[in-house]
Amino acid sequence: VLHEELKQSDYLLKCMLESTGDSIIVLDYEHKILSINSKGTQIINEYYGKNVKVGSDFLEVFENQKDNIVFLQHFENAKNGINSHYEVELSYKKKACWVQFSYIPIKDENNNKFGVAINIQNIQKRKVYEQSLIKQNEILKDLTHKLSHDIRGPLAHILGLSKILQDFKKPDDLLEEEVLNRLINTSFILNNISSQMVHEANSYMYK
Repeated sequence: VLHEELKQSDYLLKCMLESTGDSIIVLDYEHKILSINSKGTQIINEYYGKNVKVGSDFLEVFENQKDNIVFLQHFENAKNGINSHYEVELSYKKKACWVQFSYIPIKDENNNKFGVAINIQNIQKRKVYEQSLIKQNEILKDLTHKLSHDIRGPLAHILGLSKILQDFKKPDDLLEEEVLNRLINTSFILNNISSQMVHEANSYMYK
């Protein structure tokens, strides 16, 4: 009966691992793979060119020294009971994808730590969205700079010159007075519009 219960538990665990869209890899403290779902096998093969299975040393996946160091740092954090995360862009055979690695300490039924679970989540859509927001912010920064300096600067000069011309206009020239008044009023309106646009752009960027 116990044997059948263990088989059923193992089957349910495998079903749970396969039902998720993420890559799940469970390691012991010697970096050996205790369990891995098909998504995990696939992503390791596609982006690291390695075929791994239960019993494989996961440390051998990372041939790059930098990747090796990053793995060990996060693995040690999880061994010490600390959840750890980082994002990286993986590329293999001209195929690139942003993923998030999460290192999670795992415990047995007696609450004793015995291994580390690695969750590898595809975050490509989120990164593309974040990068589009960064691009939009860059465009807005350029726009606010142009509004603040390239447009409002000349408007300030127009207002200044208009006031000087008012001081020297002919007292009885009604047409000249009307033209100057309209020029000043229009300049004030444009200045207020550009100020409002700068304010709204800054509010969007820094909200």
